[in-house]
Amino acid sequence: MSCAWSRSQTRGSSFIFSSFKPGNAVNTVVNRWLALWELYASLDRPENPSGRVVINFNDAGLEPGLAFCGNSPDYLLIPDSNFFKSGGYAKAREHFAKKPLRWDQRCPSVFWRGSSLGKKSNPISEMPRARLCQIAKAARHDWLDIGMVDIFDVSESDAAQLRSLDLIKERVHWKQLYKYRFHIDIDGNANSYAGLFLKLLSGGVVLKVASPNHYTQWYYHRLKPWKNFVPVRSDLSDLLEVAAYCRDHNDLARSIAFRGRQLALSMTYEKELAGAVETVRKALSKSMTN
Repeated sequence: MSCAWSRSQTRGSSFIFSSFKPGNAVNTVVNRWLALWELYASLDRPENPSGRVVINFNDAGLEPGLAFCGNSPDYLLIPDSNFFKSGGYAKAREHFAKKPLRWDQRCPSVFWRGSSLGKKSNPISEMPRARLCQIAKAARHDWLDIGMVDIFDVSESDAAQLRSLDLIKERVHWKQLYKYRFHIDIDGNANSYAGLFLKLLSGGVVLKVASPNHYTQWYYHRLKPWKNFVPVRSDLSDLLEVAAYCRDHNDLARSIAFRGRQLALSMTYEKELAGAVETVRKALSKSMTN
């Protein structure tokens, strides 16, 4: 799912969409395309270069060009449609600013809720998010609050198998994230998009599971292990050890959480929009020299 964005200094912008099957894909493309409207408007000025660039609307990039998530230099990463549509998560910033819960008042649990999105395995119980839930269940630590809330994007038989593993837990709204000290972030079909940003904003420590496919978003180069997040291996082999270490080193965890929140707060809508505009400008200019 993509479109070719062509810009002319005299005629402005035009978009040619690739063909795709009707259904949910239409809504996805339309919503994600509309979310970038301010980016298009910011480029639609005579002083900006003419050129052509592809915009990927999939969760991860498939064609060289602009993408919300990618794993090679072919993808020029810009803020995802959720970031644009929400004004840089403006409501979440306001909400968490009004909930300045002290570190010692937060629940010391390691928390995660999510869906069955992600790379599928055979058996389905081996898919990363299912393994995460099973590791937590097998450990039987009362400080591991980890579970799925939605099972979809799998076959009926795989869904039945996941339900039989008793991995389902009650839904918790993102507005409650500030109540926890420790959060896990793990890929779905691609990076978790809003998931990671909201966890950083909430002021808890993010234990980020390394992306098996090496996916990144536009700001991931600013993530510094053991500075503003805690790294966990992609196979989850060190999850329990890392989680226990963070719980046992309270001052370190609190400082990492503080720096993670500061990172999220520093990425304002205006600043990241300006960065995206510069990314597109370079892409358009380069297209005219190739």
